[in-house]
Amino acid sequence: MAAFAELPDISDISKETPVEIMAYKIYEYWKIYKWPSLLFTINVQKIMKPILMTAGSKPNRPREILPSETYKDFLSYFSKNYKNYPDEFIKELFIGAFEENNISGVIRIVANQHDYDLVDKASKEAVYIDSELLDALRGLNNIEPLIFEEGLRIRGTIAKNATISNTIIILLNKKRLEPVVPVVPVTNRKRKRNNKNNKNNTKRRLAWQAGTRKKHRRSKTSGRIKDR
Repeated sequence: MAAFAELPDISDISKETPVEIMAYKIYEYWKIYKWPSLLFTINVQKIMKPILMTAGSKPNRPREILPSETYKDFLSYFSKNYKNYPDEFIKELFIGAFEENNISGVIRIVANQHDYDLVDKASKEAVYIDSELLDALRGLNNIEPLIFEEGLRIRGTIAKNATISNTIIILLNKKRLEPVVPVVPVTNRKRKRNNKNNKNNTKRRLAWQAGTRKKHRRSKTSGRIKDR
């Protein structure tokens, strides 16, 4: 408890704290105490692990520690707001404090109870109903296809489900930082060359030059013979 007394900014975070407030407090803590980063990692994982992870809810995984619904809400918040935070913060939170301390896991998101009944039976991961998050993930799928590539197929069709995890947030953040490749106007683009045609044209040009030189030599030789 002595360690908590030194951390007034995050020590009062609980399961009842709205995820927006959780994110705000953790970010403010990172800005003040981020050096050394190890201190941030250790203290955040101590406080957040009991909140974001819970005893297994799947019948075939009753004793495992699986992501809780609060974890789902926490990931949902950052999937929509990751651009509002520095790259260093996202990496240190999701890789350092979470991934390295087993505060992680894949969660499947469905839109309604009907899809939940279909997907939950076939999924080894925890499944949660959140139609708003599912809509958001559909939009983010254009940035990171992994979100829907790992969707389960139920009864021969792709079920209405998507995955979200620490990895998804990290990949979204990484793609946010990739440099934008400028589009070259059509008028300035170099003509695409056909190597096969170029090779033939080169041979034809060299053959023509060689022929000219050869003819020129013959004419000189014949002229000298005539003079003699």
